[in-house]
Amino acid sequence: MQKNKILYKLFAIFAGILFCFIFAVDCLFFLLFSNQALSLRQNELLSKAEELTSTLPAIIPQAPKEGGKCRLCSYIDLLQKSNDCHIWLVRPNGKLASCYDEKEAKAFQNFAAANKDFIDKALKGKALTQREFTSNGLPPLTVAAPIYDKSKNLFGTIILYSENTGLFSSVLASIKLLAFCSFLAFLIALTAAWLLSYSFTDPLRRLKAMAIAISEGNYLVRSDIKRNDEFGELAQSIDCMAARLEKAAQKKLDKDRARRLFAANLSHELRTPVAVLRASLEALQSGIIAEDEKEAYLKQMLDETLYLERLVNDTLELAKLQNPDFPIEKAPLLLNDLFSDASRALRQYAFAKDVRIKAQNLNTPAPFCGDYGRLRQMLITVLDNAIKFSPPKSIVELTFLEYPSYYELKICDQGGGIDEKILPKLFSSFHKGNGQKNKSGTGLGLFIARKIAERHDILIQVSNTAGKGACFCFQFSKKNIPCPPPEMVTSRKK
Repeated sequence: MQKNKILYKLFAIFAGILFCFIFAVDCLFFLLFSNQALSLRQNELLSKAEELTSTLPAIIPQAPKEGGKCRLCSYIDLLQKSNDCHIWLVRPNGKLASCYDEKEAKAFQNFAAANKDFIDKALKGKALTQREFTSNGLPPLTVAAPIYDKSKNLFGTIILYSENTGLFSSVLASIKLLAFCSFLAFLIALTAAWLLSYSFTDPLRRLKAMAIAISEGNYLVRSDIKRNDEFGELAQSIDCMAARLEKAAQKKLDKDRARRLFAANLSHELRTPVAVLRASLEALQSGIIAEDEKEAYLKQMLDETLYLERLVNDTLELAKLQNPDFPIEKAPLLLNDLFSDASRALRQYAFAKDVRIKAQNLNTPAPFCGDYGRLRQMLITVLDNAIKFSPPKSIVELTFLEYPSYYELKICDQGGGIDEKILPKLFSSFHKGNGQKNKSGTGLGLFIARKIAERHDILIQVSNTAGKGACFCFQFSKKNIPCPPPEMVTSRKK
């Protein structure tokens, strides 16, 4: 048995309390029952004494003898046998009446020697009761009452002395019966105490097993404890903790998987331009390239270097945006000015592609709180793709609308649209579509745009119509108005 287990501690406490309670009840019953029995016996002796004081005066005068004994002596002998006590008739001189045998006379002498004061008071005509102290059994009871003759003269004192041996045997038998019943009740209570202790500690054992499983990484375990008490509340809290740990572990796994995939994709994207640069440099170094072809090789190397530069810059930009501690420089701005600025920045690029940018409702002031440079980068990325994939003589439309809880900007082109298979992966890292049209892209533009939108609580939705173009919809929540105090921005920077 492990003494430190709470089950055994609870059981020991319950058992100790039950034993003390039963022992106290038995002791209290013994005291009360003994006292009640003595009181009843004392009242019985008093009644008998009163009866004798009324009947003996009629027997006393000239009591004739019957069979060698006077009628008084025969009457007293009969009373002693029927009442299980000594009945002594003491004359005023302190002597026992002559009708008693030697055994009764000796018993009276022993009593008189130990209770001289009691006898002296009784011979003065007083009715007395006495309960002696004893350490063995019940205390003896003594009752004394004066007896007067017909002339109202004191004839003597009648003393009833009960040693209570029979009464003690009856009380002892009752106590033994009570002790036996108490023992049975104690055994039954012990069984109930064990079951109660087990029911109290069973949830703790189950929660301990659950905690050990969680510490070993098993977040799927549950307590399955359904109780409407503190144990039930504790179990519910631990179950919720396990569920949250499970989600956190799954989220960590997803992040690790995404990180490994990103690293693999980045390595793949770096491998091609590096291989091209190496092959071109080896060809130039070997001297096998003709003079008229060197310029083409150098141009290709420059293009690959510019691609690597864009890839590195986009990767660094993405690393910043994915870091939650990287601050976003939010400040009050007007969305209509932001949209106009982004469209103006790409007008020359659109003109070169023979694409026209058409803006609607950009004159309506729309206050917002955000990082102007990051938001401009997000819009330019989407506009650049819209222009890139638009056919000549087509239009890219910017439409701005205001709703009660948000502002909405739509950027729609008239290109060939986005393949439905590509649409779910559109904002993934290193995703490039449309073949040769997006050859120079790094595949991180829309992924970075999504991260910028997430840091500003902006919802991006893409609707697509095959053969008629794609439409990007940005919803700017008005909850970002107004901006937080400057000191909060400063503290985030630190």
